[in-house]
Amino acid sequence: FKGAVSALSFSPSGRHFAVGVGRHIEVWHTPSTPESSNDGELDFAPFVRHRVYTGHYGVVQGIEWSSDSRFFLSAAKDLTSRIWSLDPEDSFIPTVLAGHRAGVCGAWFSKSQETIYTVSTDGALFQWAYIRDPNAPEPAEDEDMEDVDENSITRWRIVKRHYFMQSNAKVNCVAYHPESNIIVAGFSNGIFGLYEMPDFNMIHSLSISQNDIDFVTIN
Repeated sequence: FKGAVSALSFSPSGRHFAVGVGRHIEVWHTPSTPESSNDGELDFAPFVRHRVYTGHYGVVQGIEWSSDSRFFLSAAKDLTSRIWSLDPEDSFIPTVLAGHRAGVCGAWFSKSQETIYTVSTDGALFQWAYIRDPNAPEPAEDEDMEDVDENSITRWRIVKRHYFMQSNAKVNCVAYHPESNIIVAGFSNGIFGLYEMPDFNMIHSLSISQNDIDFVTIN
């Protein structure tokens, strides 16, 4: 990859995987296997790169796909998360989710894909929804809705802010399980916690070490 890999995630379809290489994201075609190829032959061709996505100003720290494998989220040290489409889509433009005050270590779609969660290392968890600008004027009754550009006033916005209260400890790693709506966070003080979304109810917290928790995942 001509650089250190900081994140990697396979699409749910299994056809692609996205790799964070520094500030860039590369999406590659998954080499075929006899089960996945049309003719049953093993593909010994070299890896084929699909596209390179640029825009982040810091190292990419996490990549997560939508359930339909059409979109993916990236989280980076530049305090932002971004929404990308695998292939160009009508009316879609890459979206920046900004508002955190520390590097973003994870971003995920909910099971319905109507909510996005982002978590930063300073312990902030933001819940995003695709909604109209609450300050935008409502169209007049006699105004044709086709004359109103909804795309200009509807976008992903923060609807809730939650905070992991772990004194001075930082969030080192996070995992989210869409089916159960559970978030697991590992902290720099050796504690991990389980939280139920969207209400951010803490289910369980346990100290397992005096050192950083480096990685957490949910089966």
